[in-house]
Order: sequence, then C-alpha cells, then structure tokens
Amino acid sequence: MPTLVFAGGAILVLAGLMIVTACTSAGGGRILPYDEALRQVHERGGGLAFGGLRVGMSRAEVERELGARLPPFPGADPLCDYHYLPPVDYLGHELGLAFTGSTQSARLASVTILIPAGAPFDAPTLVDRLESRLGRLEFQPSNNAPGQGPYQMRRPVFRTENGGTVFLNPDRGVSIGEVCYD
Repeated sequence: MPTLVFAGGAILVLAGLMIVTACTSAGGGRILPYDEALRQVHERGGGLAFGGLRVGMSRAEVERELGARLPPFPGADPLCDYHYLPPVDYLGHELGLAFTGSTQSARLASVTILIPAGAPFDAPTLVDRLESRLGRLEFQPSNNAPGQGPYQMRRPVFRTENGGTVFLNPDRGVSIGEVCYD
C-alpha cells in the first residue's frame, strides 16, 4: 500500500510540473500578473482595442461600452493636449484612458493597462505577449537615445504592422493607441 501512495503522489507532482512548464513555455517566459489583461489587446478594423474599447471611439461610445458615466475631464496635459481620466475598472482590469478633447464627442486616444504596484516589468516578455496578439512589433528608436535598442531603453515605443503605437512604461503600464511620449 505505501508503494501505491508514493507512486500516486509522484504522478501528481509530475503532472503539476508538466502543467506549469506548459503554461510558462506556451506564453514565452514567466507568468506576469497582467497576462490576463494583455489577452484583451487586439486590433479591430485597423485600430487598436482593449476588449470592446477601440481607439477612436467617442466618449459617449466609451461610456456605453463601460456601462457607466465617466467623470468630468480634468485639464489637458500641456505636452500633448490629451485629457486623462482617473483609472477605470473594465473587464476586471484597471485602465487609464486618454481623450483628444473634453466634450462628449472627444475621441479615445489611448488605453493604458495599469500595472500593479511592485509588479515585475519585463519588456521582452511583454513584447512577446503583445506580438502574439498584434503581430510583429517594430521598435521605434528614440532621437533622445540614439543607438539604444528596445530593451536598453527604459520606456520603449513600438509600432504595429497597421501603424498603431505600443508604449511600454514601467512607471505606468502598457499603452496602446495615440500615445504621447517624448
């Protein structure tokens, strides 16, 4: 009887190791706390989207998708003239939304998947996950840091094959759409 218990336990341990190995190798690296959120990123009609939120939607359309009214716009960012709202919860994920204006017809410029405080920020793994959703991402070199590659830069920017922008910012998260950066 002890031999059967030992053999059964060994089989369960091996099965668990195979599942963990399959999960980490299928996604190309370690499991990140925001992997589920990255699964919501896609391109729809040539534009970037997170779930049902598509870059270019009006504020009214965003409110319909969220099923809630958004708070009033604060003042515009002086660098980009975008209006950033306080974080919203959508599909169980905290998002930052930026709009091109301050009226109901203002357009959604970008969606930022906000990263939890203290969460690991592994740019190569993020790019791998995003490429599985969006296709090849092309690194956009910075005029402020000539000669630096995507993983040497603190906040790299990439373009999708359809011209969308992906901005990786370890201080905030992963932004898609018309992203303001310097």
